[in-house]
Amino acid sequence: MKKVIVALALMLGVSLSTFAQDYSVKRGYKGFIDFGYSQNVGMDGVANEISGYDSNKIFWSTSHGYQFNPYLFVGAGFGVECYTQSLYFVMPVFANVKVTPLKGNITPFVDLKGGYGIIGYFEGLYLSPTIGCRFGLTRRVGLNVGIGYTMQQSISNHYQWDPYNKVDDETLNHGLSFYFGFDF
Repeated sequence: MKKVIVALALMLGVSLSTFAQDYSVKRGYKGFIDFGYSQNVGMDGVANEISGYDSNKIFWSTSHGYQFNPYLFVGAGFGVECYTQSLYFVMPVFANVKVTPLKGNITPFVDLKGGYGIIGYFEGLYLSPTIGCRFGLTRRVGLNVGIGYTMQQSISNHYQWDPYNKVDDETLNHGLSFYFGFDF
């Protein structure tokens, strides 16, 4: 009976020490891969008239940079956003700043991506602030879950009535975004 109690106590101690490991963010190179969905909360101007559909979209992005301490990441990245009911897409290139105010295995974060959509049907200013939570899975890998806002300025060129009367239309495509991703 003593052997069983000692074995159970040993297994409990090993399992508790496993849960007590520190999987907080470490200093050095850091990469992120994110996947998500953006629900349209308003699209005005010519973009909606041209597409004929709403502007909900699925997206993925990747960011790479330097984690200066457990609280601050600075990097750059790019993504691809595909509209769900049309063949339109945009490829934003952005700078990325991520602040993790607490240290630990489960911690909140604030993330800001700002840049420009360079390829695709919509080109223009890109902005995506996000708040969320990071769950440390191992010493270098974490799961990130967040909710945010995505804004893509759209500058569309089209012709009205004749090919020499080119018109530039500026619109804003913005939506509530939900995403999950991994850091490594």
